[in-house]
Amino acid sequence: MLELSVVIATYNRAERLNSCLEALGNQTLASSSFEVVVVVDGATDGTMQMLGVYSPPFRLRVVWQQNSGQAMALNRGIEEARGLYCLFLDDDIIVSPETLAEHLRAQQSPGDIVAVGQLTLKLPKNAGWYARAFAEGWRRHYDALNRGEVGLTWEGCYSGNMSAPRRTLRTCGGFDAGLPRGFDVELARRLEEAGCVLRYLRAAAGCQDERKGFRELSRDAEAAGEVLLNLCASKRVPCERVLQSYRSGNLLKIRLTRLLLALQTPPRLLAAFGVLIPSRQYQYLYYRLIHNLCVWRGIRRASRGTGLWTEINGRVS
Repeated sequence: MLELSVVIATYNRAERLNSCLEALGNQTLASSSFEVVVVVDGATDGTMQMLGVYSPPFRLRVVWQQNSGQAMALNRGIEEARGLYCLFLDDDIIVSPETLAEHLRAQQSPGDIVAVGQLTLKLPKNAGWYARAFAEGWRRHYDALNRGEVGLTWEGCYSGNMSAPRRTLRTCGGFDAGLPRGFDVELARRLEEAGCVLRYLRAAAGCQDERKGFRELSRDAEAAGEVLLNLCASKRVPCERVLQSYRSGNLLKIRLTRLLLALQTPPRLLAAFGVLIPSRQYQYLYYRLIHNLCVWRGIRRASRGTGLWTEINGRVS
């Protein structure tokens, strides 16, 4: 039986998908040990034409579906996969030659493993200060994992570079397609509750071609806040765990965030002043403030009409 299925969901990223596939053709793992399943989620940019003439050194299967979202496309990939294990890769990630071998080695360990590889970010040369600060936070996260200062938790299990046994993925129901974001970490939590062991793979490295600016990143943060609130409300994630993640820091930071929320201060207005900060260290701290504000804006918006906002404010006090 085939050992590893690499599952990639893609939408209108033909150029970046091509680079992703090229990297998969340079793996130390024998091409006979894996397949690549690309689920094209209703792309209209010539992705299917590119894949139609692409000739890789590995087994490639292409599946087309009407645009249904990334989570649904990944679930389709799980069903189409023929391997014992699934490795999920984002279509804008270039993996190192050792990545697939590292994931397979981890999956062949005793027990059920959720393995997560290291991710770095490649920014455009003209990236703004906010995107650079975002990348700095990303770097710090993986540096801490690399140094062993923190362990991998379900909150850090991103489907851009994550593997798990296919049988267990199906048993747990796959990704929650009802979540606009965070469906990967939510699945990781369910997998951990089902008995899977979370394992970080430093050598299974991938580099993401990150082209988002302030608008996209701030929207992502607000969407993440909405998802967190919904997960709390449905009891799938303990509310105390969420509050612990987003009320950390000194009292001044918490009160400032709450003041900005009360004043309904637009994050884009705050971000406009970031270029005036001369130090990258202070720019990063300023970014953290704006990011935190965006997350809480999403939490507040999702809590309207539920009474949870009053409860959350009481717990944060």
